[in-house]
Amino acid sequence: MDTTTPHSGELTLSDLNDTGVSVTDQITQDKNFNLKLEGQETGSRVTYLVSTDEGKTWQETTVVQKDLADGIYQYKAVVTDAAGNTSETAVQKVVVDTTTPQAGELTLSDLNDTGVSATDQITQDQNFNLKLEGQETGSRVTYLVSTDEGKTWQETTVAQKDLADGVYKYKAVVTDAA
Repeated sequence: MDTTTPHSGELTLSDLNDTGVSVTDQITQDKNFNLKLEGQETGSRVTYLVSTDEGKTWQETTVVQKDLADGIYQYKAVVTDAAGNTSETAVQKVVVDTTTPQAGELTLSDLNDTGVSATDQITQDQNFNLKLEGQETGSRVTYLVSTDEGKTWQETTVAQKDLADGVYKYKAVVTDAA
């Protein structure tokens, strides 16, 4: 008689490209990856399950996850030994998000627009700040500046100080969690 539950092993997401702000949060644009189970009891049967409703219901799935739609996916494996005893792995959660983040609007804050026009942004002011509003909450913002009409861009800070004479173009790149 065997009433001992089998060792379930560890479920991982193989070939997952974890994109976005963090490379370890499993929030990604990657719609294709594999489930991988290691360390389970030898000779046991493995059933892979997926939930798309925060674990309320589970459906059987395959090792290969392909062309997933945007959404939250939870995965687990059920290991069954020869006697019919079962155990489950810890749940692995993946958020697939391929939607472009809301960029927001970039403005020049605290800029004193001197000269003939008060709105042409031709100025003697060498110190001002870049300000981005309306971007997706929780996103990472990278500010860029070009001094060659947009041919090349370099990362810059919010505070623009002691600028030399010249033409400056600014843009903000918004990266969401995925």
